Amino acid sequence: MHDNKEQLWSFKLSAKRLASSLWHLREAEIEEELSTLKHELIADRLTANDMERKLTGYLALLEDEFRSSAGQELPVPRGVEKNAQQFEAFVTQMYAAMGSIRGIRNWGYGKVIQAAIAYLDKHYGDSELTLTKLAYDLQVKPANFSHMFKSELGVPFSQYLIRLRMDKAAEQLSGSAKKVYEISASVGFPDYVHFSKMFKRHKGVTPTEYRQKT
Repeated sequence: MHDNKEQLWSFKLSAKRLASSLWHLREAEIEEELSTLKHELIADRLTANDMERKLTGYLALLEDEFRSSAGQELPVPRGVEKNAQQFEAFVTQMYAAMGSIRGIRNWGYGKVIQAAIAYLDKHYGDSELTLTKLAYDLQVKPANFSHMFKSELGVPFSQYLIRLRMDKAAEQLSGSAKKVYEISASVGFPDYVHFSKMFKRHKGVTPTEYRQKT
């Protein structure tokens, strides 16, 4: 309520840029944004209490923007330390957040994708299996899961699942006496005609031709 609309808007834009830079670990942009913010606050000749109030408000905006950008909470303790160098404490928090985000991006996603691969290996035969269903089972937002899946494995979820199903079908065609329509159903394709078309698209031959060749 004490801040004018112009500064609130400026803070919101700054927080939006900083949130994006933090999530994507663009260090040069983070440093530039923090430097700009510092100059703006210094120019206001704030008292220690006003500096704390403004930084606390800015952090709240930043947490909102980060939540929108990354789909999760900003990994930094809430609030700004009360000391004579509040802005330096704020900067320290931002770099601590960078370290946590780097861990999330490099390791957190890996664990989620490992769990997803294990899940798919077990449930690929479920004809109702979707990205959304798997994401909720793994307690990840579908949009975030879709992005991380493609980033980690280099292919979209749907393409990975179809390829997995075709590979599993090929294994059964070579190593079992099951009817082709039974294999189709077992890999998540209750529609045999659709399965046959997809199999030929991925393997170059029909299921029957594949079995004859192996």
